[in-house]
Amino acid sequence: MRNNAQNNLKLNDNDKKQARGQFSACTVGHLGYFYIMRPMANRKPPERHAADGTRSKHKGTSLPEAVKLRVPVAEWLDDPDSWDKQKFVKETSDFLWDTYGIGSKMDRHVLAMLADQIDTYIQCNRGLEGEDIVVSVNGGSSLGTHPLITIRDKTITKIISLMNELGLTPRSRLTAKKEDGKPLAGFLKGPGGT
Repeated sequence: MRNNAQNNLKLNDNDKKQARGQFSACTVGHLGYFYIMRPMANRKPPERHAADGTRSKHKGTSLPEAVKLRVPVAEWLDDPDSWDKQKFVKETSDFLWDTYGIGSKMDRHVLAMLADQIDTYIQCNRGLEGEDIVVSVNGGSSLGTHPLITIRDKTITKIISLMNELGLTPRSRLTAKKEDGKPLAGFLKGPGGT
């Protein structure tokens, strides 16, 4: 039977510093013995290698191009008159088909309600241009929040709810992707797996 001292490395201070840079779980044991637990698993992601112009020692895969894209600014943010319900419904319908393969006829109603709620939100923004946030209410006897802000806030809640229902928010997309790993998800995809 081996002694514990024979199973461990006896390292000087320089060796310990060097090993700490190469291993993630290093501790100094009693009697000055140095225990090396496991090699570091911190690797630079492939995207960082591409940005730095270096090469990876391991064979990682890059993120898909669709995931790397930045979210563009909505056209109607600076110009509310450019809002187009039909264009929004078409773009969203295409996105749902490309992302989830969803093209159900029944989803058109939820999508129409979402477009209508966004339209209400934009109308509230138009109405608030040049207006004060706090206005006199109750015949001028008190001050309160502008009514359009209240409507807009309620509309935002409805918009987020409808977007979650359709899988259009980042959180709902992540949740939808988790479902793919469940056995029922494979069954629901059918015999071809699509």
